Formats: sequence, structure tokens, C-alpha cells
Amino acid sequence: MVKKTLKRDIKMSSPQICVCILSFLFLSQITLIAQEDVILHDSLKAHAEILEVGIKNVNGRSREFTLGKYMVFADEEWSATERKTKERLNGARIVTDIVNTYAFTITAGGADTLEVFVEEKLRENIYHPNEILDNFILSESSSTKTVSFAAWINLKGDTSITWTLYKPKTQKKDKLGVEMLLSDGKKFMQVSPVSSDPYFNYNHPMWDVLKGAALGVEFIDDGNFICAVQLTPQTKGYFHLADNYTYPGKVWMHHELHEDTRLVVAAAMSTLLLLHNPYLAIQLD
Repeated sequence: MVKKTLKRDIKMSSPQICVCILSFLFLSQITLIAQEDVILHDSLKAHAEILEVGIKNVNGRSREFTLGKYMVFADEEWSATERKTKERLNGARIVTDIVNTYAFTITAGGADTLEVFVEEKLRENIYHPNEILDNFILSESSSTKTVSFAAWINLKGDTSITWTLYKPKTQKKDKLGVEMLLSDGKKFMQVSPVSSDPYFNYNHPMWDVLKGAALGVEFIDDGNFICAVQLTPQTKGYFHLADNYTYPGKVWMHHELHEDTRLVVAAAMSTLLLLHNPYLAIQLD
């Protein structure tokens, strides 16, 4: 009799369950508001200067903005190409390749100008194991998607030294949780994801749905944390999602960083802003 009573006491109706879930989500939003910026490494936080991201022009496919004294101009050189192939071998396999490319320049007060060329490749592979005729499918299909990305950075008119920002192929488009590298062939800088939530898990299968934390990356050169960029803002509740599209980003730079390195990492951070910041990113689909 006691066991039956306990079961009756803890039984919850559907409305009660919904209230509990909504309460949990509401409290989660309150918790997230406490930390608005990404969590920087202590060594960078203690020696960083903040470079204000100033929006000059966001019109069509043209982007013009500043990172402190650095001026970024992305013109109309944006393109997207798509190629689809189909082969028959034990069924049908459809491969779709999409290549997005764009170029921009970045300069510091009329001094050296860097040119940046960016290429993003997306591949979708769909397999119909028992397709006998076109569009006549006898069983369920399977699909995989991969994305690869690279940006080449060099002095305008001089390709003798080229820095490359790249990330490996991933199974998810725009996955910020994948570490990148910035390299000139001799030096390799690690580009690692950061967030405003110390418990944020990029490996969660639904991280892009559940995210509410601010997201960004830190640049690490030979163990030294030299700069960081916040790419997306913290979601301050479900009724403020539109705020994401008016957030220009935030940049931190170690104040002792050499000017040549500052310009290169500013170009790399500008590339990531143009790819991942909701305000500055451009959709070529």
C-alpha cells in the first residue's frame, strides 16, 4: 500500500511536465545572462586590448567594417558554383559539390595591405542502394555531408609569403567546434573554439540547437594566447534571437603583439567574422 501511494504522489500530468521543462529553460536563460563574453585564457585577458568592430557598410554582398585601426573591405567578388554527378553501381549515388569563394582586403592606416581569398567546399553524398530506374527507389536512401574551408592571406601583389587559415573536413557545416590552423608553412598557430559557458559541449549532437552561449575562437602561437574573436553573441532569451543579427562581433588582441603578426591575425579573424557572424556573413545559396 505504501508503494502504491508513493507512485501516485510522484506521478505528473502532461501540463506539469511542460511547466517543469519551461521553468528549466527559463532558468537556463537567466544563468547564461551572467557571462556575456567568451571566456578568455587568463594570460590573454590580462594583456589584451579590445578592438572595436565598427560597421561601415553592409549592403547586398558588400561588406565594409573596421577592427580597431584595421579596415576591411569585401567587395562584389563573391561566387557560388554547384556541380552534381550521378553514378550507378549497386544502386545510385548522387554527389553534389558546392564551392563558395570570395575575396577581400584589409589594411592598417594606409600601410601594408593584405589580400585574402577564401574558399569553402561542401559535398553532399546521397546513396540509393536499390534504385533501378531514375527516381524509382525501392528502399531508404542514406546521405553524408562534409565541409572543408581554407583562406589564403598574402601582401597585395606579393605571394612569396602566404598564410593559410584552414580546418579539416567535418560532418557538419560551419561547425565552430573544430580546431583550425593558421600557418605560413613554417609557423603553425592553433585556432581553438571558446564560449561564454565553461560547460558548453561542442560535441553534443544538437549543440547548434541548444546553444545560448557566446561563441568564438582564440589564437595560440607557440603556447602563447595572442588574440581572440567573439563571432556570435550570447542568446539572452528566446524573445531576443533577432539581436544575433545586429551583433558585429568583438576582438581582443595582445598589446605586445608585433605589427606584422597583428595584421595577419586581424585578416584571419575578419575571415571568420565574414563566415560565422550572423550580421556580417553572407548567404550564397
